[in-house]
Amino acid sequence: MFNKDYNLTWSEPSTCLGFDKDCELDIDHALQNFDLAKFWKLITCSNNLFVRRLFQIHNPTLRFIYIWIIVTLLPGRSMDDIGCKKLQILYAMVNKIKFSLVKWLVPLWISSIAPSMPICFTSLITRIVESLGLLETNEVECIQDDKSILGEQMFRSANLTKRGPRNGLKMIYGNHPIEVSLPDENLGCIMLHH
Repeated sequence: MFNKDYNLTWSEPSTCLGFDKDCELDIDHALQNFDLAKFWKLITCSNNLFVRRLFQIHNPTLRFIYIWIIVTLLPGRSMDDIGCKKLQILYAMVNKIKFSLVKWLVPLWISSIAPSMPICFTSLITRIVESLGLLETNEVECIQDDKSILGEQMFRSANLTKRGPRNGLKMIYGNHPIEVSLPDENLGCIMLHH
């Protein structure tokens, strides 16, 4: 960073990112009981592991968390690209397993850095740089792009919401008949900084 090398243990960036000190750094050990087939069947009632789509996840909260993972932590090719790592994160959240993603995040960041190009700081990388005290002594380029807005269209395409007969916005729950009207549609948009 800033043309200098910094040697950190895995626990240092993990702590900088806000992971609890009790979080397991050895991901394989933390998720040793993860069974892809069993977990996929639990959240979708499907035995088909070859076609994994977002709309198959029954619980709308898990669908929303998946979208958060793909936008914030592990960007993928598309919203429907449900990979094993993303399902492992969902599994850990469902089972309240404390583990740190730092061993997945750092290699992802390193692979996305191009030589002689400025790094557009994400909020996660900024936390590490700030904790090392490097923001005060170095020039930082700010992201000039517009903020992404996760609005109605994205939630509708993910089968989380739909319009009712009177054009009111409703939360839907997969193939279940339950629908919940949203009391204030203006609360339905979430702005994400990237």
